[in-house]
Amino acid sequence: MDLDNRQAAPLNPSSGGTGEVKLAGRYLLTSRIAPGRLADFWRCEDEVLGRPVAAKILRQQLVSDSVIKRLFRKEAVAAARLTHSNIVSVFDTGEHDGAPFIVMEYLGGGSLRDRLAKGPLDPEEVAGLGADACAALGHAHKLGIVHGNIRPENVLFTEGGHLKVSDFAIAKAALANPRLTDPDGTFSSSAYAAPELASGSGPDARSDLYALAVILYECLVGVTPPAAARAAAASGPPSEDKPRTPSPKDLRPEVSDDLDMAIIGALQRNPDARFQSARALEKALRPLAGGRPASPAPAVPVAPRVRPNRPESPAGQQTRLTGSASPPPPPPPAAPYSPAGPASRPSPPGPEMAEVPRAPAHSARGESFLRTEGRWLLPTILVIAAAAAIVFSIPSLRTGIGNVVSPEQEDSQAEPVEISRAAAYDPPPGDGEETTRRLPQAVDGDPDTSWATSSYSRADLGGLKDGVGIYVDLGSARELSGIRVTSVAGGWQASVRVSDDGRTWSNPGSSQTVAADHTFETNVGSHRYWMIWITRLVETPGEGTSNNAFAVAIREIEPLEAD
Repeated sequence: MDLDNRQAAPLNPSSGGTGEVKLAGRYLLTSRIAPGRLADFWRCEDEVLGRPVAAKILRQQLVSDSVIKRLFRKEAVAAARLTHSNIVSVFDTGEHDGAPFIVMEYLGGGSLRDRLAKGPLDPEEVAGLGADACAALGHAHKLGIVHGNIRPENVLFTEGGHLKVSDFAIAKAALANPRLTDPDGTFSSSAYAAPELASGSGPDARSDLYALAVILYECLVGVTPPAAARAAAASGPPSEDKPRTPSPKDLRPEVSDDLDMAIIGALQRNPDARFQSARALEKALRPLAGGRPASPAPAVPVAPRVRPNRPESPAGQQTRLTGSASPPPPPPPAAPYSPAGPASRPSPPGPEMAEVPRAPAHSARGESFLRTEGRWLLPTILVIAAAAAIVFSIPSLRTGIGNVVSPEQEDSQAEPVEISRAAAYDPPPGDGEETTRRLPQAVDGDPDTSWATSSYSRADLGGLKDGVGIYVDLGSARELSGIRVTSVAGGWQASVRVSDDGRTWSNPGSSQTVAADHTFETNVGSHRYWMIWITRLVETPGEGTSNNAFAVAIREIEPLEAD
């Protein structure tokens, strides 16, 4: 029997039979595992190697779609390059009676959708599953492969419970026809799609992380963010204490602050405001997994890491989800970004040691000179050196009184602290938006780029609010000696606020006038979140209009390590 007749018995989905259908003359179809909107999932027996395998077979009604068939084959070949402990291995691909198929490893432990049918999962388990999924996505992203269709059905488990991500091979083919529905006539993938995909943008690593964050949200509270937003809307209008889309912790208080913030950080509506790499999100999730072992390293060499222009960790926009249908509101990329850039490594030693030049031998006359004239010359040199030390130490002695050496100069010697992400803070009555797309430019290490506040008609933010802020997430509580801020123009005013959970902030201190290169002293203990709270603006070149000329443009924010 051929696959063209699979809609009739015995390959009809309702029958469960297979007849004697073999793919490539070796993979005998034994039972259907699940239907899909693009391809059906079958259990097979590899008669050559004598082992169970799984096969994805393009649905019969799509065989005539040349675009989908081409993408299906192309992505199957690309997916075969992925060899990682958290990715389902692709063994073979081909075509049977005009229908492309992909043969992959058979796991037998069901999908994450099966687990969710039993109710929400333990937070530590969710963190571990998320970290494992990030390991899979990170490996694929390094090789230039984006999944594009992450959802619980594509997160599978071995019989021993080990997580593996599936369907890298067919995600792009599925996206080629947005009218495709699931077998029940619904669009289950739409609940996991990043907002930018609805506007026609193609999927990238950040949209994969958004979809994963939706899954983790669902694992914790049992519903997706859009469903939670609808339920929240039915209970009354939103406020600062009750955002449009509640965070996981709002619905399940035992969720830790760190896990809550990690998921919020990946659910930002703006792609530039999310975690910018799977590695950065994995580093946020792995410590929360309750001792779950880290995923093994990839089994094959991967492409060398290239540092992107944007920061690897995301610039978040606000501390709670505020979208109505999808959550807006913690990069990129890639591992967390350090403003200081990657540390330089010493060159490996060569095969031979370089010859050290020898000092010339002293002449007899030189030795005689030292013996005779050195008796008075050496004490004279010591006296001159002591006098010079006294002269040059005077400015140092004055530092404690006259502040000849500024705090900015002293603090600038401290090492910059690694930043996990940057975010803007615009509390009510603000709209939650404060030039989100430019947030990465405040921590990208490039003095020629900048983040700026919105532009206002007056220096006091138009009299509309007390202030706006930009803050950095250090990933864990850290004590700082200061925060160095460079800006396009000086003369604006700000103070430092801190938070341990990214939600509740310390009261603003007295604002200080900020120079174009300024270091805020931070003698306030150890905290994870550090905010520059801007209370007065200045006219800034290149920002605003004639009617709204006041803003603050920040080139770089550098948290400085405490001594």
